Amino acid sequence: GNFKKYGVGQGQDMEYTETAELSFHGVEYIVSITSLHEEMLSLEIEQKDDGSRWRGDFTARYIEDITTKTGNFKKYGVFLKMLLAAVVDDSDSVFVDLLTYADLEALKNKRAGAGGGKAAAAASSGHTNNKRYLILTYAAEFDRVHYPLPLLHEDNPAP
Repeated sequence: GNFKKYGVGQGQDMEYTETAELSFHGVEYIVSITSLHEEMLSLEIEQKDDGSRWRGDFTARYIEDITTKTGNFKKYGVFLKMLLAAVVDDSDSVFVDLLTYADLEALKNKRAGAGGGKAAAAASSGHTNNKRYLILTYAAEFDRVHYPLPLLHEDNPAP
């Protein structure tokens, strides 16, 4: 049955991790990207000065779903390469940003061209503001695509 997935001796394609230090909005973070069996993506972001951590685990299917919704479908492997290019290689055509829920809402409202004061106010109440979103932006020649990955705050990260 299902064991061939964990085939011994596959080496690198089983689990692959890249870590990079990035600065978002003047704050230093450590970003770790782990890909498991080419079907699971884990993102972990740690704020260097206070150790706060955010984490998200995404199946290949989830990734392909969000890329489909943007109208710019990417296969999981391609998305992973784009993400790595943005985080590790400092690419010109793909880059990442870290946003709060309120930032994201403001961005959406700006794009919709609505005065979104109400939505932002609603967003800042409640616990949703602990979430962060890693936004992978793909800047094609005439087009900009944003792929948002939601990350949950880890209350007491293991040391």
